[in-house]
Formats: sequence, structure tokens, C-alpha cells
Amino acid sequence: MPDGGSSTTVIAHVTPAAYTNTLKDPVAPFTSKRAQETEPGPVAAILGLSGDSAAAVEELRERYLRLLADDPEPGAKSLVDIAYGFDACRGPPEKYRAAVSGKSKEELVENLRSASIVAVPERSRKVIYLFSGQGGQCYGMGGALYRAVPTFREAVDQCQETLVSWGFTDMLPFIEGASRSNESSPILEAEHTALFVLEYALARMWTAWGVRADVVLGQSLGEYTALVWSGVLSLEDGLKLVWQRARMARERCARDSSGMLVITADRRVVEDMIRGFDGLSMVCYNCDTNAIVGGDLEQIMLMEKICQEKRWWCRRVAVPYAFHTSCMNPILDELLNLGKAVTLSLPVTPVVSAVNGVVVEAGDASVVTSEYFAHHARRPVLFQQSIDSLVARDAELASEGIWLELGPHTTILPLIKIHGAVQEGSVQVGSMRRGEVGEEVLCQTLARLYCAGAPADWPSIFQELAGIARK
Repeated sequence: MPDGGSSTTVIAHVTPAAYTNTLKDPVAPFTSKRAQETEPGPVAAILGLSGDSAAAVEELRERYLRLLADDPEPGAKSLVDIAYGFDACRGPPEKYRAAVSGKSKEELVENLRSASIVAVPERSRKVIYLFSGQGGQCYGMGGALYRAVPTFREAVDQCQETLVSWGFTDMLPFIEGASRSNESSPILEAEHTALFVLEYALARMWTAWGVRADVVLGQSLGEYTALVWSGVLSLEDGLKLVWQRARMARERCARDSSGMLVITADRRVVEDMIRGFDGLSMVCYNCDTNAIVGGDLEQIMLMEKICQEKRWWCRRVAVPYAFHTSCMNPILDELLNLGKAVTLSLPVTPVVSAVNGVVVEAGDASVVTSEYFAHHARRPVLFQQSIDSLVARDAELASEGIWLELGPHTTILPLIKIHGAVQEGSVQVGSMRRGEVGEEVLCQTLARLYCAGAPADWPSIFQELAGIARK
């Protein structure tokens, strides 16, 4: 067994069947049969090594390679035994580290052989939560995490219970991927509330794991989750606003008569072009070379054709309504009334207002008022201006911060990576990626966070993903 001058953490995800009897918290009432009957899947694991020197970690690597080679079929339980065979793994990792993830013994060994050993900065990195807007969601987007991670599932079930008490039952199937009786598109309320709930549950999960936000930012619909997490809105009011806003849009706005188009080109040139279209406006100022325009669908299609002729990259966003445009005018009065009916509290965690492009500090009640939610639905998203304000406020976040996206796919991170002020020393990681197994993506992200020196409670992470924690 490896010892002396080094420590190790192994985090293994076992299948639901393997850990059902080890969980102290029962499955909440709204868990579906699908969550209980899922067939066992592949094991996803993270192996993190640390020591007081690079040489100590290198020695530990060689010992683990031999240890894994000696076990012909090391399953999740043997990885658990390896991890908790050492008292050192219960404490914080040391300065020099290496971490890998894998879904099989062969992949874990292969990645371990080539893993880099890094020195973690002594100063703790700041963390920003980035809550995604529309574009990355899909039916069943949170099913794997819902079945595997208790903290995530508890948060989803809490929201589901509230929605069911209001008579709305369509959110949970969109997250967990329950079988549909027909192929019709889910109603807008299900899609929007599911995205909000997924992001809220991810925030609960990361916070429980010790990766806590110093500041939060939401893009478009994701700003509702950011406002809840900052303390401005209660969870119930956040749910109510998202649910009712979607209902209003579905009932009062014409479906599929408007659209959005992402364009990679000089933003100022795009702005000049759309002045020639009566029914188009800017939806999101992403960066100097990327923007989203929205409005009348026929004019969006014409704009798309012009972009293609100019050989500009462009893509239509798969949404039935163009939020942040005049298409939302029919719901603005109702949103104003709804904004007056919710309770607004002082932010506890700083939150970035993408409506105004400013950072709202803790205790500041001047920005988010009852009119804010109507403005949010109608005005463009000032994403680039928001990042500019954030970086100007906190240079440390730009130079070495952890930019953690919470959403079903990494839609914000590509914009962060090309923002000139966010430097290479920072770390940009996502919680999920569309089309990939949730636990595998989590393990890859955890490996990066381990080597980045992210503040994290590794024993709690182990308990969640492995379902076993020895006292």
C-alpha cells in the first residue's frame, strides 16, 4: 500500500443497484420507477494523487499502476477499498497533485500513465457559477445525475413537490427522461422550469461538495437561477416566475413565428445590418465577434441567408419564441404585476445583472426591483458588458478564478474562453455536456478541479458518487 509523503483520493461512482442499501436518505416521494429500475451502467471513477513533492506523487503513481495491474478486474468497490485504505485521503490534498478519470480499468491506467503532475497555488481560487440560458437543454438531460447523485436528486424533488402543489406535473419527466406517450414537443413551462431546476440542483450539488460560489452570473433564463442563488429571490418565487413567464409566452405569443440567430462576425457590423430590418433586434451581446439577433422568423431566415452569402458562421437557436425582443411585448404588463407579487431580498452573494451589465454587490437593493423581470424579458442580454464589469471588479477572478458552468451543456464557456480579459491562468469547466454520460463528465471536471486546487470537500464528494463512506 502506498504511504509516506503522499496521499490519495479515489472517487468512484457505483451503479444505483450497488449503493441502494448504503444510502441513509431514502428516495424522495417523487422519484419515478425509472430511477429505481435503471440497469447498471459503466463505472466512472476519478483517481487523485497528492504529495509534498513531485517526486512523491511520481512514486505514488508507479505504486498505483502496479496495484491496478495486480487486480485483474478492479470494480467500483475495490477502488473504494483502495481509497479508504489510507487515513491521509480524509484530509485535504497536498501541494503537488495529479488526477485522472476513467470509466474502465484500462482507461484509468492509460490516463494515469500520461497524467501531468502540477503544483497547486497556495492561495485558494475564487469560484464563479455560470448559469446557462436556453440552447443546451434536451429531454432527459439530468437523468443520469438524478439517479446517481442524492444531493442533486433531493433538490430536484424539492422543486417537483412545489410545482406539483401548484398543479404542474410536467417538469420532472423532462429532467429524468421518463418515457413519453407521444412525440409532441413538451410544453414551454416544462422546458423552462426543468432548465431552472437542473441548474438549481447543480448549484446545490457543487455547494454541498465544497465548491462554493463567490459570485454568480446567469445568461438569459439562467439569470433566474442566479438571482435565487444570490438570495434575491426565494426558491419558490424563482420557480413561480419561470413557470408563469413561460405560461404567459405560450398563451399570448405566437409560437414559431419568431426566432433567434447566432452570428460569428464583427458585432458592430451585425448591429448596422439589422437596422435595415424592421422586425429584428439584438438579443445577446456575447463578445466582439459573436452576437445573437432575434425577431420575426421570416426576417431571421433572410438574415441567415445573407450571413451564409457573406460566409459568416451562423446557426439558428432551437427556440419557439424570441425572448429579449418585441415579440415579448404581449406579456410585459403581466410580468410587471408578477414582479410586484414576489419578495425581493438583499443579495447575499454578489450577482451579475446581465440586464444592466453590472455587478450587484451583496446588500445592494437598487438594481433588482419589481420592474426587473419585465425588463429582463424584453431587453437584450448584456453578456459581454457583464463580463467586462466583473473582470474590472475582480482581476483575481480573471487571472486565476474557477469559472464553473452550471447547465445541461457548455454554452457560456466558449464565450468566456475568447473574452480577452479572462486569462489562461483561470480554469473553465462545465458540469455537464450534452450527449455524454453525466457521471463521466463530472469525474473529468472533478479531476481538473483537483489539480486546480479548487476548494472542495473530497470525502463528501466520495460519499455522493460512491455511496459508501466508512466512519
